[in-house]
Amino acid sequence: MTDDQTKIILESLQDELKNTQRRIETLQKTADLLYQDRNILEDIQASIRALQSHIVTNKEHIDNVVKDVKEEVRSSADSMREDVTQSVASVVDQISLAKKKTIVAKVPWYRRLLKR
Repeated sequence: MTDDQTKIILESLQDELKNTQRRIETLQKTADLLYQDRNILEDIQASIRALQSHIVTNKEHIDNVVKDVKEEVRSSADSMREDVTQSVASVVDQISLAKKKTIVAKVPWYRRLLKR
């Protein structure tokens, strides 16, 4: 082989090495981006899990609050019924007492004589 042919072969090998080096750099950048994407996706996944946990906790809290409010409404309704029943009984007692205290006006005996 001649020096010129050797130079051409060396230059082509150098070009191939440069191309290979560029491909390796590109692949490394791609791998780095994929690794970063993986980290981002893992963070998103962790956030979603945390949100799901909060949603479950909030749902349980809301269910407990609704249950407590319903119980409070029932309790208030029962108390109100009892108060109304007591009020009705009190009014009935007062009416019967008022009937007992009612004085029937009697005409004095001398007026009866005057009317005759």
